[in-house]
Amino acid sequence: MNVSTDEPVIEPEDRERVNRLAREIIAPGLHKAVQEAQSEAPTNEVLSAMVNAYGAVLLEMIDRKAASALLHSYADHIGRFGAGDAELD
Repeated sequence: MNVSTDEPVIEPEDRERVNRLAREIIAPGLHKAVQEAQSEAPTNEVLSAMVNAYGAVLLEMIDRKAASALLHSYADHIGRFGAGDAELD
């Protein structure tokens, strides 16, 4: 990401820790929540609810500008490489 004085700075990450947290903590909870939601609503509504919840969590953790930069960066990543490490699929 090209960072200027006007863009938020997102600190470098420890990829090994990120993957472990995603695999062991976040993905299992998310999968459970999505399965429960799918018993109550169609996929498009579950996806919208998931995105709304993710956005709310982001805004609790970081400001709007940083959240926007993070989402844009991740969207570019998905467009080029896919959703994440194969071990999470």
